[in-house]
Amino acid sequence: MTKPKLIVPKHIWDGTAVEKQKKELDKDVGKPKYIEVGIGGKKFWTTGELLAQAQDFERLVARSDVDMRLQVFGQGMVPALWENMQAQREISPTFASYVAKCEKGNDG
Repeated sequence: MTKPKLIVPKHIWDGTAVEKQKKELDKDVGKPKYIEVGIGGKKFWTTGELLAQAQDFERLVARSDVDMRLQVFGQGMVPALWENMQAQREISPTFASYVAKCEKGNDG
């Protein structure tokens, strides 16, 4: 089964050219409205508000006192964060596997 091709538009949300939006200033603070961020090698153009939302998601998922099951869909920052966090979990050894490896090393 072949994967469908991802078509990346050269426009952001409202159809204005990306280059024009990159230069757009936030009227409240006089700084650029859009920020380029990278997550796991993927680049995103976003606003400060949406970046804060992604950071809130990251903190929520990292909390040990929150018990929930998540399904994350899409191609935005939050799904990229989710994929990156899952990949980090797979790389990090569990405590039990670490102890087992240490015990195995002491036997031989």
